[in-house]
Amino acid sequence: MSEPAPLDLAIIGSGPAGLCTADAALRAGLSVRVYDRGCLAESIHRFPTFMRFHSTKENLELGGVPLVGPEDKPTRQEYLEYLRRFVTLRGLDVRLYTEVTRLERGPGEFTLHLRGRGGDEHVQRARFVTIATGGYDSPQRLGVPGEDLPKVRHHFDEPHPYFRQRVMIAGGKNSAVETALILARAGAHVTICHRGPGFAGVKYWLRPDIENRIREGRIAALMPAEVVAIEPLHVQVRLRETGETRRVENDVVLALIGFEPDLSFLARCGVAVDPATKQPVLDPQTLETNVPGLFCAGVILGGSLSGMVFIENARHHGEQIVAKIRGS
Repeated sequence: MSEPAPLDLAIIGSGPAGLCTADAALRAGLSVRVYDRGCLAESIHRFPTFMRFHSTKENLELGGVPLVGPEDKPTRQEYLEYLRRFVTLRGLDVRLYTEVTRLERGPGEFTLHLRGRGGDEHVQRARFVTIATGGYDSPQRLGVPGEDLPKVRHHFDEPHPYFRQRVMIAGGKNSAVETALILARAGAHVTICHRGPGFAGVKYWLRPDIENRIREGRIAALMPAEVVAIEPLHVQVRLRETGETRRVENDVVLALIGFEPDLSFLARCGVAVDPATKQPVLDPQTLETNVPGLFCAGVILGGSLSGMVFIENARHHGEQIVAKIRGS
């Protein structure tokens, strides 16, 4: 069997940034293909089932394709439907459930080593490669005894299973606050444990809501405090100001303290990463890394600085990358 012709651009990751980059490349006349080890837009697929975006439709649109819906802010389901439609309308070549296991750089091109859903392995060459694998690969862990108990979860999906359960939410950022509000309204007994003294940095419409629910007693708050151990029916929490440790009755722990990008693939590709921020080192104008011809796009650019890069400002990354490729 003859080896497939090399692509102009191979993209790893099928989220909005990867799809926008593919669309920009295709419109520029480049041969391009997207690979993803999971489903289309795997990270967004993992969002809570009934989540609604905080951004308006026009700020989430890709490549000029309109996002149509009954409300100004789309739901997760509506956006996933939009992404499927975008891929179809633009005729993008997207290979799902295909993992790039290794990337090798040779003279003038890269070799991608691929593994399909059935375990079959093959290779594809490309002149340029963009890594757009997102920043939600691995949830940040509390690092305390008992974190591996079945009652501990690092993702929130939907509220029904938590009805009348004693839920401890560890975290004080947007996802933790929003989850606390959703669960309290769904009949869960919610306690939020946050290392900080308040909710600085939380989105402006969430902060008064959570503060009012705490004031009313609908949500219990331990702040500033930290979880120090998890037991089958209790959680041990240390109050940071006094050093006192409290043992709180508990059924479920939701550790919602953020996510970290998987940097191991970047490291294997030779991409330099800032040790403090975990951001890939790259040219901010072209998004080319220290490895010539290898680019990064999307949320992975933010490293551990969650909230720095999101769909609204990542959907233009493809234009920057394609401009550099066309000028090469």
